[in-house]
Amino acid sequence: MKKIYLCLLFLFIPLIIAAQALLPEQTRVSEGIDYNSFYPHILLRHEVGTFFKLPKNPVFRPARQGWDSRDVADPFITVSPDTVTLWYDGSSGGSYHIGRAVLDKDGWYWQRSGREEITPTTGYTYHLIAPAFIPGAGQAMLLLNGNDSDSELGYRLGLARKTERSWHIKDLELSIPQSGNWDNSGRAYATVLYLPEKRQRVLYYSGFSGLMSSIGRAEQNAKGTWRTGNKPVYNALPGVIAPHVIYNGRNFTMYYVRLNLNSGFGSHIEKAVSDDGINWHFRDVVLKPEKRWEGRRLMRPHLSYYEGSFHLFYCAQRGSNWRIGEARAGGLFRARGSVFIKIENTRRLIIDYEQTPGTALELWLNGGENRKKISTQKQARRRADVWRVEIDTTPYSGKTLEVELISEKGTASPVIYRIERH
Repeated sequence: MKKIYLCLLFLFIPLIIAAQALLPEQTRVSEGIDYNSFYPHILLRHEVGTFFKLPKNPVFRPARQGWDSRDVADPFITVSPDTVTLWYDGSSGGSYHIGRAVLDKDGWYWQRSGREEITPTTGYTYHLIAPAFIPGAGQAMLLLNGNDSDSELGYRLGLARKTERSWHIKDLELSIPQSGNWDNSGRAYATVLYLPEKRQRVLYYSGFSGLMSSIGRAEQNAKGTWRTGNKPVYNALPGVIAPHVIYNGRNFTMYYVRLNLNSGFGSHIEKAVSDDGINWHFRDVVLKPEKRWEGRRLMRPHLSYYEGSFHLFYCAQRGSNWRIGEARAGGLFRARGSVFIKIENTRRLIIDYEQTPGTALELWLNGGENRKKISTQKQARRRADVWRVEIDTTPYSGKTLEVELISEKGTASPVIYRIERH
């Protein structure tokens, strides 16, 4: 039987992790900077353009043999200075497991890194699907759904912690009001969003009441407990599922799957916008199933930014088989924005950043009209257009270092992946 898809998915609930801040202490940013959308990465403020599907789709197919030789689905992308990693679930016709692949140096194809070794535990002994990571928490903690049998019901969400040899899973739970019953049939496919200003994590997830599916919201309090409301924050007939939410510091954008019963059992990807993350409006269709390999069903959108483009990954089902596709979009970026770092109690500053054609990153001492440009020698990294710069800060103690991000044509942005004090 197919792993959970668009009806009666079961139980996704999140975790407890302290935020890992990218910005060092005594750091501020200018109005043109966005350090929210792809936290903890920093880029210029932007608007996302129209998505187009890649001609080479599907970009990731089942292997010729092995554990993922029949299906690959539920993509989730993580981006670091060294690698772009595709996390997914796959099957050879029986149970589903979690695997990953790494984008090659030319950015053209995905090199499989193998199946993740996850220690079986009650509730997760048969299916393991829908991998996701927590913003700012690194890649040592993985959210996923599991089941003990090949059934549409009974899915639960766990937090897997990575040890030297394998992942170990523990259930996660939501604190639910007694009056709430809109998600009493199950919860699945979620986005964990970090809000730097509030130092708070927010969960968006799919909830089910019978065959009806809606999208709910839960907040993590100071004690690490996740509390949800007694009603969904977004619903639309005949159902919505698999939210992926981005916050840019001003408003929220949610990419999600909408069920479609007009021509059989199908689905497509939409987006909605919100000022507060609770009340949603401006619904618009983003992607529809159009190609033969996509069949009638698109599922699990996930948005990322690297190599000068926005990448929207998704999976599609034709017949009983799943594949992973990709759509890309350009953007409209602010021309400039700066990060200001006060130099105190540090001898060396390391910055890992991406600088694609049409973008630049410059370093200045102090701000205003009297600022002085600092010459640095960048070193090539393992990934194209990604660099590391190391700055001896001992001569600049007590002064301010300005890191300026520049978009020369407004169509792409440099990305700061990491700022470290030493």
